[in-house]
Amino acid sequence: MDRVKEHLSFLESKGHPSTPQDFLNQTEFFITDDYHRNMLEQQQVGYSYYLNKVASNYLSNQ
Repeated sequence: MDRVKEHLSFLESKGHPSTPQDFLNQTEFFITDDYHRNMLEQQQVGYSYYLNKVASNYLSNQ
């Protein structure tokens, strides 16, 4: 959870949407968009789905 918090703080410092809901929305987009899903899945199989579960968990624990 600390890594997600750090990531969202970094995004905010760069002027990007950075709420927990924004992060969840972004990970849901990654799953549905072939280009982004494939990019993440090339790094590690299941990575896009893992990020989505992390974002969901982070949002529910806020």
